[in-house]
Amino acid sequence: MKDNLLNYMEKRFSQGKYKNQPEYSRSYVTISRQCGCFGNSIAKVLIDKLAQEQNTKNLPWHIINKEVIEEAARELRVEEKQVKEIFDMHQPGVLEDFFSALNPKASISDLKIRKTIKEIIQNFARMGGHIIVGRGGVVITRDIPDGIHIRIEASEDWRIDQVANRLQISYIEARKQVQSIDKKREDFKALFKQSKEEEIKYDMTLNNERINVYEAAELIYKLMKIRNHI
Repeated sequence: MKDNLLNYMEKRFSQGKYKNQPEYSRSYVTISRQCGCFGNSIAKVLIDKLAQEQNTKNLPWHIINKEVIEEAARELRVEEKQVKEIFDMHQPGVLEDFFSALNPKASISDLKIRKTIKEIIQNFARMGGHIIVGRGGVVITRDIPDGIHIRIEASEDWRIDQVANRLQISYIEARKQVQSIDKKREDFKALFKQSKEEEIKYDMTLNNERINVYEAAELIYKLMKIRNHI
């Protein structure tokens, strides 16, 4: 998986690391979701829909999620599992302390870590043809045109039931997990806001409790067509 990603990134950025010029003039999608909602499943169905309706075999769309972790690990020269942990760390200076403990000889500032993550996500957006699931994508790409930003929500009780059933855990355990993950995701997005008061703007908010995975993918696809993004 890692080798495939590195080859893919090298091909895409062949004209220079993190150039601000897109290789393809295609749009991109970000999906922000509450814990328990089916953001990744919606992205997969949308990918299939695009392949079927738009014949994207030669230039397929890609889902970007853990790829951000893999590429950041390569850039920062640490293990992927260590980068994954930074998405749970949101207080100023914590990232810097974390990486300093891993490698005392390395000087990796909190700003550099955030900058690396930001550059990776922004360039996936600039290249187009990517569905960025989570990872603060909606905030990080706010100034990049031709994006469609989706929010997937549902009532907390419904989401707790989904997590409990999916993981085969108790309702109480699932509630703790849902509330904890929701907070971590919001805190992570806050790292990339221009101010605490900045409002996150979505193009479409969908209630996963009332709209299933296939319906959600269809609605996103139709919005992409209406805006001439495909």
